[in-house]
Amino acid sequence: MKSTRIAIVSDVHGNLPALRAALEAIETENCDTIFHLGDAIAIGPFPVECADLMLTTPNLSCLVGNHEQYYLQGIPTPQPQYMSDEEVVHQKWVHEQLGEHRKSKISKWKMAIYREFGGVKVCFQHYAFSSDGGTFSGILRNPVAPDLDKLFESIEAEVIFYGHAHRASDIQGQKRYINPGALGCNPKAI
Repeated sequence: MKSTRIAIVSDVHGNLPALRAALEAIETENCDTIFHLGDAIAIGPFPVECADLMLTTPNLSCLVGNHEQYYLQGIPTPQPQYMSDEEVVHQKWVHEQLGEHRKSKISKWKMAIYREFGGVKVCFQHYAFSSDGGTFSGILRNPVAPDLDKLFESIEAEVIFYGHAHRASDIQGQKRYINPGALGCNPKAI
């Protein structure tokens, strides 16, 4: 039986040099598929270039993150407390750069992807969903296993890969929770 080689990246955040470097490294590893856990755009200066590269990279499955949600659904109104006036200006710039024509392609990105590898059920998603199911839960800072068990309790998988919280972690609780860390920005830039 041939094993499947996967690569997982998250939170590119418009950092084109980091995305190119990661994809080059992944190509040398002969991975069968790549998963991007969301937030390809915003924060960094290259949202268009990152989105276009991700849309044209073979075997790359992209998930929607909160920044793709803002692009697809609009900036939340009223303006949430967690979003500064400067972030609203930046989000508007990102959306203007991406234009309307990319929405049809990015809207096909999934909120979650379930796969099975070697009999292990795996879920890939940007983060846990809020109780309304349409947005993401607030980020847990420095989570421990019981926190993640509660946060992801509705996910039927043995391993959960997630992003959103930019610090890399690998925590074993009732399930295994792996965050590869942000590819495109400093972990403190949440």
